[in-house]
Amino acid sequence: MLYPGEGHGNRKVAAQLDYSMRLMRWMDSFLVEKAEEKPSFELPHAEQLK
Repeated sequence: MLYPGEGHGNRKVAAQLDYSMRLMRWMDSFLVEKAEEKPSFELPHAEQLK
């Protein structure tokens, strides 16, 4: 995945967090037996969590 303003690697904290959250969701879905369906690729933004 490419993030705006980033080259090789993610230096911005927001991009690092987004990547980490997506990776954890993937791990939960495909590597943990309890996961039954694929997660949504849409992540809530801070404004949506209020």
